[in-house]
Amino acid sequence: MGLMPKAVAQENANAFDPTAPKPEQTYPKGAITFYFLLPSAKIYGTQNINSALVANSFPELPGSNISLSTGLGVGYSMGRFTIAADVARNNNLRQANEQRVDLNELTAGLYATYKVYRKEGMSLYPMVGIFFTQADLFLSAPTAPTTFGNLLTAPTSGALLTHEQETIMLGAGVDFASLTEGALATFQLQAGMHIAPAGGYAWESDFTTLTNAPIDTRSAFFLRLILGVGATW
Repeated sequence: MGLMPKAVAQENANAFDPTAPKPEQTYPKGAITFYFLLPSAKIYGTQNINSALVANSFPELPGSNISLSTGLGVGYSMGRFTIAADVARNNNLRQANEQRVDLNELTAGLYATYKVYRKEGMSLYPMVGIFFTQADLFLSAPTAPTTFGNLLTAPTSGALLTHEQETIMLGAGVDFASLTEGALATFQLQAGMHIAPAGGYAWESDFTTLTNAPIDTRSAFFLRLILGVGATW
């Protein structure tokens, strides 16, 4: 048999030498990742509509303090830079005094990150983005027995309110990634703020014009858990 090449022999020797320098980890030039939000949590401040709800024997908004949602997203990475988009939805119900509020919230947005630190499967990054939230609030209360025809001509058992809000998202995240040739798996934790424009927006109805409607903002602290897989090159 021929002699072992010197470079190979040195590499094998280094494998058994704990003091030998480790080879520098290489990172993919690009990647595409599909991920789940499991879950996404928002912590809101005081909502002005709550005082009007309580004054009329309704419970406060579901998730008026903490709101949990799940969603899907996709990200495209070029070196340290990533741009991603996701959508999340939650549904919360509260009932008191035989009256209930049902809140459905849809949040979608686009954001960018830049890895300022990365080493051995872990990276840290700031993030900035634009998000849009639509909240549909259904209020319902029991009514006296009536005919189906009367219900259709004068429905009085419920009301649907909507609130739309765009926010600027500012935050930071940590990414724990497992890289193999041509593939990756990632677990990320993100935290920050959704910042709504000053002044907020009034609650509205698609069926009538509301006067003196409560004005709210959907500014919130957020915490997001991300689990994803993707392809690299």
